[in-house]
Amino acid sequence: MMSAYAAVDLLLDGVAIAVAAVGGTYAIRTVLLLERNQEVLRVQRRIWLPILYAAGFLALDRVLHLSADLVPSVIPSDALDFIQVLLLIASLSLLSLGVYRYWKVQKEYDAEKFRDRAKETA
Repeated sequence: MMSAYAAVDLLLDGVAIAVAAVGGTYAIRTVLLLERNQEVLRVQRRIWLPILYAAGFLALDRVLHLSADLVPSVIPSDALDFIQVLLLIASLSLLSLGVYRYWKVQKEYDAEKFRDRAKETA
């Protein structure tokens, strides 16, 4: 019988994999949609590719965690924990990079919009 902790752990792995799958799917769909406009793609690719890679690393981390729980591992648990931590750090770093780049693009857009509005009123 599965303990309550193991059941919650399994559920959280499933939720994390689902979130990574949804995030990755939307990142891929966005990049494919942006392919139609190469000028926008150059800017947006710098935002969406890190998010796509972050989703992949998160999914890989959770699949490793899930497989270690369900199947006896040939990798020592210390090494597996280290790999999982590296994947999680990479995932969160890439996600933060994507968010930072989005913030930077939005800030530039707002500054340009403010300049245009100032020209109209002058």
